Amino acid sequence: MKCKSADIISLLDAMAAEAGYKLLNANYPLIHEKMKEWRGKKSFFAEEYLYKKVLLRARNAEDKGGGILILKDEYVEIIAEYAGFESYSDFLQQKVRTISPMLENCEGKWYSYVRCNSGDMFVLISPVQIYQQKKQMCVEMKGPSRTFKGELRIEGSCIHTLVESGEGKSIHIVLKIGISKHPRVLQGIFSGMSSGGDPIAGRELFVRQPIGIDSLEPKKIKISSLLNSPDEEERMIGIYFSDMPGNILKGGPASTFELSDLKKK
Repeated sequence: MKCKSADIISLLDAMAAEAGYKLLNANYPLIHEKMKEWRGKKSFFAEEYLYKKVLLRARNAEDKGGGILILKDEYVEIIAEYAGFESYSDFLQQKVRTISPMLENCEGKWYSYVRCNSGDMFVLISPVQIYQQKKQMCVEMKGPSRTFKGELRIEGSCIHTLVESGEGKSIHIVLKIGISKHPRVLQGIFSGMSSGGDPIAGRELFVRQPIGIDSLEPKKIKISSLLNSPDEEERMIGIYFSDMPGNILKGGPASTFELSDLKKK
């Protein structure tokens, strides 16, 4: 594999950071041991190869104004995977990738609000954290029993994410952001599958939480409690979610999966 010396040095930096060390000569035995543990004690290349054949050659090439190194594909891919990338190609793509300022403006902690889809007069509140990781804006949503993770993207004047729990459960969220530099409230919709296995969609509300707040926990609050709250903002949220038909959309009943299903209510 042909690799630019500067790219290899950047990749080794990421490798060292993943191991918890700085990219120093003295740390290479420690980094190599961490990588062996990660591979299940399987010896995939010698410590000397990692140091002498990769780092030293890359640094020598850089000292001479940069150059191309010929390295074994398998070894480069192992280093990239250990550093947290899907592949060396993925590393190169992320290296030149930039994050939209609109996405950076969303960084922080939020509460997600949706109305309970069962018809009960409740609002479900889930903590959401948006943060940067390897030139991506990541989303982490904590539910009562699952944690959903995904990448935040921007399209036009909306941000969107597909968050997945890794247990066959996923939620697609789209929110209008416009050109706001530091939005406090974002409105949009979610779509996914209900616990009963039916397609479902509805209103989604993100409300930013104060900087410095330590922990947020999932909550379930009666809409009546929100409507009667002494806090004006809570009353506004209660009004927003009080109308069931305006907040939840479900697919019609299906049994034959023919046009005759459309007659059912």
